[in-house]
Amino acid sequence: MSQATTPLPGASPRLVRFIAGLGLGPAALSREQYARRLGQLFDLHDSIAIAAVHGGLPAAIPAGPAPAEVTALFLEGRGAILRAAVLAFDPQGRARIRFPCADPQAPPTAAAVEPYLAFYRVQQSEAEHRIRRLQAQVRQAASGRSPQLDELCALDAVVARSMAARARGFFSTIPGLLQIHFEQLQAACTGERADEHESARGWRQALQQFRRDMQGMLLAEIETRLLPVTGLVEAVAAHQTKETHD
Repeated sequence: MSQATTPLPGASPRLVRFIAGLGLGPAALSREQYARRLGQLFDLHDSIAIAAVHGGLPAAIPAGPAPAEVTALFLEGRGAILRAAVLAFDPQGRARIRFPCADPQAPPTAAAVEPYLAFYRVQQSEAEHRIRRLQAQVRQAASGRSPQLDELCALDAVVARSMAARARGFFSTIPGLLQIHFEQLQAACTGERADEHESARGWRQALQQFRRDMQGMLLAEIETRLLPVTGLVEAVAAHQTKETHD
C-alpha cells in the first residue's frame, strides 16, 4: 500500500512526528513550506478583517485576572480536555463514548474499521468544542489589560473565525490516515500467520496497538488544536514581563 501524504500547514511538531512515525506522512516541512502554506489559508476577506483590527481599538484600562490566573485557567481547561481524551480509551472508564470493544475471537478478516473511525470523529468533535470554549474564556480573561493585549485578543478572534473551516478540513483527513494504519495492521496479521488461532492472537495484539496509536494521534491533534490558545497565554505572560521590566 502506498504511503499517504497530506498537507500539514497547521500541525504541531508532535503531530507531524507522530504521523511520520506511523509511516503515514512526511517527516517535516521546511520553514519556507510552512510559511507559504500558512499564507495560502487566508483570502482577501480574511486579510481585510485582520487589517481592520489594527488601530481600531480604544485605550484599555488594566483590569481582569492577573497573568498567573490566565495561565491557571488555561492549564485547568487543557488538563480537563486531555483527561477526557484519555478516559475515552479506557475500557473501564466512565466516558460517554468509549473505544469500541472488538470480539476477541473474531478473525482479522472480519474486523471493520468504521466503528473505530466513528469513535475518533466523535472525539475530534468534542475536543474542538471544548477547545473553542477554552479559547474564548482565555481571550476574555486576557482582554482589558492593555491596548496591545486587546488588539491581540481581537486579532485572535478574527483568525479563529477565519481558520475554523480550514482547520476542520485539515483534521478531517486524520481518520483516513488511521484507516490506512488499521488496514496495514490487518494485512500484516493475515499475511504472516497461516494458523487461524495464531492469526487471531496476533490480531488481538494488533488491535491493542491500534488503540494506543489512535490515542497518541488524538493527543497530538489536541496539542495542535491548542496552539493558538497556548500562544495567547504566552503573549499575556510576555506582556506582563515586559511591563515589569519597563
